[in-house]
Amino acid sequence: MRPEPDQRSVTDDVTPSVEVADRAELVGEVLAGMRQFSMVITEMVEAAMGARLASNTELITLITLDLDGPQRPRSLVDRTGFTTGGMTNLLDRLEADGLVRRIRTVDGDGRGVRVELTADGTALVDRAAGAVSRAFALAGALTARWAEILNELGYAVGTSRLAHASRREHLAHIARLGEWAERLQARWKRIFGEHNPTPSRSFHVLWLATHADGIRPKYLARADRSSSASMSDTLARLEAVGYVVRERGRGPDKRSVVVTVTEAGRGALWKAVDVAEPAMEELAAELFPT
Repeated sequence: MRPEPDQRSVTDDVTPSVEVADRAELVGEVLAGMRQFSMVITEMVEAAMGARLASNTELITLITLDLDGPQRPRSLVDRTGFTTGGMTNLLDRLEADGLVRRIRTVDGDGRGVRVELTADGTALVDRAAGAVSRAFALAGALTARWAEILNELGYAVGTSRLAHASRREHLAHIARLGEWAERLQARWKRIFGEHNPTPSRSFHVLWLATHADGIRPKYLARADRSSSASMSDTLARLEAVGYVVRERGRGPDKRSVVVTVTEAGRGALWKAVDVAEPAMEELAAELFPT
């Protein structure tokens, strides 16, 4: 059940020209599209790099070092939202792969460490930039739809220059969008569980299943561009908190499993949309600057 007007807040500085329930649907459409587009970018970047990233944070870290030069680990923690321990482990992996190196510097306290890209790391970012450029070039219809929605919601929307951006601009876009997504994921962890590793996938599963009268796990995995194992893990987590149920015996094939969203799951979905709406203005400014 979609939220009624008295159940949701509307951002104060945006004119509520669209009914609140319709706003939720439109914001959700953008969020679901962003999830799918991010998976496309990840696939294209990984194909171009010839390696599978352990996380999007690794890519954001490499791009940050490319754009801004050597950084202290603390600065990278602040940029990515990672914990200090998590960043240490991430840098250990990147250094073991020969993509970054830690260098000792003389700071105010006499000691310090900065992280910089190696030549291999720079070459890897170059290939990633090419993949991002191709992804944006292919996404014209999708970004046009986002512009239409954001405009309808009352946000300032200019002309997108994503398809014609420079290498540096593409890298800056993907880094800022990655940081935007990490902040959103942190908000969603309060809804989907602090130990849920992929809140964005949980949101997308609920979105897809809510808009279908039951859907099979393999179709969810295909739509989310996830592996069967990853989807099974997400469904198990959602089922454990009562957001979905998996049932056998529905449809022509009585042996098939079908996923349906519970009332609690629908409530969680619309709550996720609600906490994400304040981030729409930042997204509009990033994608469609005026």
